[in-house]
Amino acid sequence: MSNTARSASAAATRDELFGALADARRRTVLRLVRDRTPQGIGKDDLALRLAAVTTDKALATVTDDDHHRALVALHHRHLPRLTDAGLLEETDDGLLRVADHPVIDELDVARSDSETTDADGADAVFEAPLDGR
Repeated sequence: MSNTARSASAAATRDELFGALADARRRTVLRLVRDRTPQGIGKDDLALRLAAVTTDKALATVTDDDHHRALVALHHRHLPRLTDAGLLEETDDGLLRVADHPVIDELDVARSDSETTDADGADAVFEAPLDGR
């Protein structure tokens, strides 16, 4: 493989990683999954917890519609990006776990959204490398 090809491959991998982390909800998904690792968490349970966080409701008060919307967003947007970036993995029994990725230890995904004072600032940090600046 030539240096140019390796460089392009590394850039694509980096873009994929930053693209996955650029979304605050995906960082929330990482935090929720990390809270349940190494055991893992099912997609249905993860969707319920994501709906509770994003709608600022207690788990018991999340509506079926909130849960369904979160499940669809997980399935179509968040989980594919996080797994493609190598940040999440699915076990043989269908549970999700945080992958053994070097960036995981560097991320502060363990903080809850209420502790994050500037989610838009974090979004900008992860999106900046994607802008080609």
